[in-house]
Amino acid sequence: MLDRCLADSPFIAGEEYTIADMAIFSWYGGLVKSWLYSDKATFLNVQDYPHLRAWAD
Repeated sequence: MLDRCLADSPFIAGEEYTIADMAIFSWYGGLVKSWLYSDKATFLNVQDYPHLRAWAD
């Protein structure tokens, strides 16, 4: 669902960076960037979510 949302807008809540992005980044951003777990594929196949990867970058 998050990847589909990010396909339509650059940020979680639309066109602007908001507190929603800040709050969600601590989990999803850290997971995508492998900051939380050394093997992120255990929890999420990041390659299947291009919009989520772009958002995290």
